Amino acid sequence: MFKFIISGEMFFALFLMSGYFKEAFNLSVNLTFVFFVMSIGIAFLRLYKHWIYSKKHNITVLINKKVLLHSLLFITFLCIILISNFYTTSINYSLEKTLKFSTITAWAFFGVYFLITNKKGLKDFLQSLATIALAMSIYSVIGLGEVAGAKSGFISVAGDNYLGLGRATGLGAIILILLYMTKKTNVLMKMVIILSVLIILFALFSSGSRMPLLSFIFVFFSAFVFSVKVKNGMIYLRKGFKTLSFFSIIGIVSFIGLASTGVFDTVIRRIGILFTETSGGTSAEGRIERYQIAYEVWKNNPILGTGIGSFPIHYKGIDIVDYPHNIFLELLSEMGLVGLLLFTILILYPVFNLVRNRNRLVFLNPENLTVLFCFLFLFLNANITGDINDNRLLFTFTSLTLSTTLIYKGNSI
Repeated sequence: MFKFIISGEMFFALFLMSGYFKEAFNLSVNLTFVFFVMSIGIAFLRLYKHWIYSKKHNITVLINKKVLLHSLLFITFLCIILISNFYTTSINYSLEKTLKFSTITAWAFFGVYFLITNKKGLKDFLQSLATIALAMSIYSVIGLGEVAGAKSGFISVAGDNYLGLGRATGLGAIILILLYMTKKTNVLMKMVIILSVLIILFALFSSGSRMPLLSFIFVFFSAFVFSVKVKNGMIYLRKGFKTLSFFSIIGIVSFIGLASTGVFDTVIRRIGILFTETSGGTSAEGRIERYQIAYEVWKNNPILGTGIGSFPIHYKGIDIVDYPHNIFLELLSEMGLVGLLLFTILILYPVFNLVRNRNRLVFLNPENLTVLFCFLFLFLNANITGDINDNRLLFTFTSLTLSTTLIYKGNSI
């Protein structure tokens, strides 16, 4: 247990999730930076040990060509960002955005290939993400979390980052449900997993975060539909999904009962606004306005955009942190079709490699499916909130999709 807690996979997961909980500790040091350094340190220590072992046994160290190609795609995309600094109208935000992308987001992408190179590492990493989500959920559910100031009814671990709690819990729930709940385990472990999922889902629903909840529901039902197979007039469920079906019925009934107490009023009201108000509410109005501005900026600068970090200058006339809340429109407005094309290839290349194995057991592997549906969850969220650095977990699961495919095909990374 202790080795799991201090493992490189755990530190890497803490680095990725720290932005969602670090304010709760009120420390003088930046936890993201701390876990960034620690995870890199462990990665280089492992590389050194591997190099010593290879040298001792006269083994040639090779890099998988697919990993190399994916890495080159990321580096090319980073080069486009760096070049855009020469023509952007932004100074402060462009510098901040570039520095974050070339360090924090870059490690979120490359860290997978350094730390998650085998089946144990993959399982430890996914378990780490689920454990962190559970800890955040317990912290919020027992009342230690904060109501986000003026946005009364939005629950978070600290401050006003209710979306962070929503993303973390949505991701954790997907991992626990698809990877652990469908596996055959003893009764005690099954009860622990079910209780953990219920706590995480309670935190997700009570956070008030609309898009993470809707994304989770979409991914959950997509996974469920994927598990159904009709043959000769009979309906079959994938192994383990019968338990999930029973749990789903119990869970729906329980959450309907809890909803009647008013504990989920914030998220119910916010989702209802989408269907009852033509504008979709204040939050949706702000996003639509940003979408329109980003689209107009791209139309006038279709090939290269107006440079990294330039969107808020077009939107508000000042050089501050702001973004269209849609990663595709963000890239179109700031880096044009060139940036968008590179990004699209970067995130779809691993998915293409996974889908190519759809007729093989590697595609049906629970770990592969879990990673794929986590990627879908993060992709949906990236289209409605955050900038490119806020969505660094999407880059992580882009690499993880390729890494998992190679691991379960028996290839080295």
